[in-house]
Amino acid sequence: MIKTAVVFATDEVFAPLAKGLVLSIISTTRTDEFALNMVDIGCSPSTLSWMQENGVSVAQFRRDKFLRSGKAPLKPYQDAQLCRPFLPNLFPNFDVYLWSDSDIWIQSPDSLRLYRDLAAQNKGKLIVSPLVDVSYRYFYSNCTEFSGYNYQWYRDTYGHTLASTYANKAVLSSGLFGLHSESDYWDRWASEVSRIVQREYESHHSLHLAEQTALNYLAYSTDQFLPVSAMHNYNCHMGELVRKGASVLVNVAPYPAVGVIHLTYASKMIGSYIENGLLYDRGNYLSLEEIERLKRIGHY
Repeated sequence: MIKTAVVFATDEVFAPLAKGLVLSIISTTRTDEFALNMVDIGCSPSTLSWMQENGVSVAQFRRDKFLRSGKAPLKPYQDAQLCRPFLPNLFPNFDVYLWSDSDIWIQSPDSLRLYRDLAAQNKGKLIVSPLVDVSYRYFYSNCTEFSGYNYQWYRDTYGHTLASTYANKAVLSSGLFGLHSESDYWDRWASEVSRIVQREYESHHSLHLAEQTALNYLAYSTDQFLPVSAMHNYNCHMGELVRKGASVLVNVAPYPAVGVIHLTYASKMIGSYIENGLLYDRGNYLSLEEIERLKRIGHY
């Protein structure tokens, strides 16, 4: 048995979506397959009780314990990103760690099993999905514009030289990844994150994505990663998903079912996601008050 931790982080704003992640896993997997773990970055006592009642272990991330104070004006929610290189410290004694953003839910547990098994078999490699799929709209609208965003993220994080080298490569999403506990990525990523938060950033968007940019830099500079299909981390705001009965499908032939639904860019898209039934169980697990709270999610 591969001891596997699924780890996510949430505050009270995203807690309704995080509940969907938890329910989607416990409803489709055996209790001994995945240990659920949460980094609390600002949850209410009622949310913490709900998590613990549903078998979720909870820890807190103290930024000052792991990172030196820097020039970057970090916001509280960014602890959900900055904690990622330190998962083995926060939740020790697992073989494999699967990070999941809290705005994800699992339609097929085979996706989690794929990340787990590949990480177990390839201890030194990052298991991750690129933002590449035939149904992603930006490929057909303005691919150059997206490359420009990527250049800005690299430039603000690492400077022009590295941006010129890496910005034309596919973005690897840190919203869901698998890593073995013995991988040297943990220490290298932690060092990169500690270093880049010392920089001053022209754009908060670049700072928002800095830990992902650092992970991309490590992946491409070492060539130690295994890409898996976007079906296992489908970024909703880029693509075309549709609810058909009990399943969420890509609305492009041959209309495959998606393993992992990632409700990205929720601050702009959550109303559409709710209306189109893209939340776990169409959002039926939520109270009306929680639904209304989700509709008020603000942009970072």
